[in-house]
Amino acid sequence: MLCRKIFIPVMGLALAGMACATTTFYTSQSLFNTATAGMTFQSITDLASSETSSGAPLTDPSTGVMFSDQTGNSGGLTVVSSDELKVTSGFSLGIQVPSTYTAYWFDIETLSSGAAVNESSSSPSSSNSFTTPGTPLFFGIVTNTAVTGLQISGGLGTIEIDNFNVASSGSSGGSTPEGGTMVMIGGGLILLRALLIRRMPTPA
Repeated sequence: MLCRKIFIPVMGLALAGMACATTTFYTSQSLFNTATAGMTFQSITDLASSETSSGAPLTDPSTGVMFSDQTGNSGGLTVVSSDELKVTSGFSLGIQVPSTYTAYWFDIETLSSGAAVNESSSSPSSSNSFTTPGTPLFFGIVTNTAVTGLQISGGLGTIEIDNFNVASSGSSGGSTPEGGTMVMIGGGLILLRALLIRRMPTPA
């Protein structure tokens, strides 16, 4: 009976945690900074131009963030420097960020003023269109679940992605345990209780 009393509340917390999965997209750096106050960000600084010739996604070794040219145009994705990418020829840039990172941001810059850029993702489903002014435009994401199918795309023209930064929930003191973590805690409590019951002497 006691095991059930422990297990049911913990399962309820776990399901509540999974049901409250949220993702917020930002184009305002001040609002993003408020939402991520106290988190420590790590910059991508290890991009290698030699990787783009293989046809495989370009991967930053220190963070595991992957970039892929989804237009199918050879040479559409190039490395400007160790922390800056350029996408050309009616760009479509796929970005895959490991689920360990719960906040990330970067600057989008076009070489011509007024170019249309669209952000989309398959899970959670999103589509946000905005126009870049020819100067860097901030874009950020705060999430407690994995974002898949993330793309930055547009029409003819060239964009640059710069200042890509990531942070994990572990870098903030106020993070909430994920649903899977709550299940593990509940399972540990049940196992501990079962061991204590086995060790109790049986009444004479």
